Amino acid sequence: MKIKHLILVLVLSFSGHMYAQDFHNSFFQFAPMTVSPTLTGAFYGNIRANVIGRDQGRAVAGAGNEWQDLNLAVDGNIDFGLTPNDWVSAGMQFARSATVGVGDFRRQVSALSLAYHLSFGKKADKVFTVGFKYGNYSTGFRNADASVYTDPQTLSGGQSTDLLSFLDRNFGMQDAATKSTNDYMVGFMLDAPLGKTADIRIGIASDHILQPRLSITQDTSGTGGGTTGATVFQEDLLRRINGFVYIHTDINDKLTFNPNLLIQRQGVSTNVVAQALFHYLFSKEKEITLIAGIGARFVNDLDLPLYFALDMKDLRVGLSYDTNVGGLSASSNTFGALELGITKIFNWHKKATVKPVFICPRL
Repeated sequence: MKIKHLILVLVLSFSGHMYAQDFHNSFFQFAPMTVSPTLTGAFYGNIRANVIGRDQGRAVAGAGNEWQDLNLAVDGNIDFGLTPNDWVSAGMQFARSATVGVGDFRRQVSALSLAYHLSFGKKADKVFTVGFKYGNYSTGFRNADASVYTDPQTLSGGQSTDLLSFLDRNFGMQDAATKSTNDYMVGFMLDAPLGKTADIRIGIASDHILQPRLSITQDTSGTGGGTTGATVFQEDLLRRINGFVYIHTDINDKLTFNPNLLIQRQGVSTNVVAQALFHYLFSKEKEITLIAGIGARFVNDLDLPLYFALDMKDLRVGLSYDTNVGGLSASSNTFGALELGITKIFNWHKKATVKPVFICPRL
């Protein structure tokens, strides 16, 4: 039954037409370095910590067999550059996507990112950013002792033809395939004002520049003590293009409209997430802002994410709920995925205190 559940969860992961080795979130603001390395350091403050978890497929596969993602990131800013208003940013990221329990299928990435933010314009109110990310990607099935990644034949004790056939993506043997590989991501971004009450952030990034190959090797020892044997499946990390647009426009002193668009293109597949968020300044003195909105995710089916978040000074807590409206909705009872994200900004530069100055009216 474990293998059957695993097949079901893998089908859920691939049904979105985005390849399973790539991480995606509906509330993608909590995973900025997954979208683009240019978002490293794109905040007001010294250090930022992000974490977001995603639970998908629970209604279909059952609790304990769903697909779970975890994305952790820390980035910081250094006041240094070619001009007085430039700055340099660096960050670290760890992301894991896996089924739950012994014998789980897991993909993960550990990455370092760098970004240079170049200010320009008469008022230095425009910023052009170049970003770079270097990451290590790995994949595999986990044994009961959690020490070795193996194929489902070892886990089930017999040939799992359907699962091997489902996973197999043989693109030819001209390139070497490994369980772990390194890859790169580059990006460009522009921040600029739109009049006096709005601003725009627009960017493009390319991941998997080298399009490396991953594989899983069968453990033939029978003891979980090694990974000798034949490669049971292999796949390319196809190049992925991310394009994004973030806009903030003030409706009045308390209400801000925040439409966002993220487009991901990989191979022949396209994933589009559109958001319509509203920020309401609940308390100016306490710096509390309420955020709510709705989105639409277009892949092969339509999902409607609902967004809720709370800003309290330098802390943001957000929750999103994906509602299936087609495809799996009959099986999932419209439950697509649940995400919980937290962002904390640390700033040790105190705000300047302006002392009142009295000027003689005769001067």
